[in-house]
Amino acid sequence: MIPKQILKKVKRIEIRTRGLVNDLFGGEYHSVFKGRV
Repeated sequence: MIPKQILKKVKRIEIRTRGLVNDLFGGEYHSVFKGRV
C-alpha cells in the first residue's frame, strides 16, 4: 500500500505538469489545427 500523502503529492505534481504542457503546446496545437481547417 502506498501512503495517501504520497499519492496526493504525485497527483498534485501530475496536475501541475499537465497544466504547464497545456500552456506550452496549446498555442502550437491551435495554430496547426487552424492551418489545416
